[in-house]
Amino acid sequence: MQPVKITPFEEWKTRGEGGQISIKRLDSEFDVEEVLKEAKRKIGKSYDSLFGWDDSKIYCSELIFDAFKSQGIEI
Repeated sequence: MQPVKITPFEEWKTRGEGGQISIKRLDSEFDVEEVLKEAKRKIGKSYDSLFGWDDSKIYCSELIFDAFKSQGIEI
């Protein structure tokens, strides 16, 4: 898991139980490129296996939360 990095979709989806995933959609307008740009800023940071809610390290849900929050969307 170290460090935070891009994982190809095909590899990532195999981590789900039985290879199953669930997709959710936001009912909000947002700039996809800006959300991705913010998420990519976290690449290379240490992965936070203790799930702390600060920015010294980062974990998966926190990365997504921060990326959307940069566009004014709280999830």
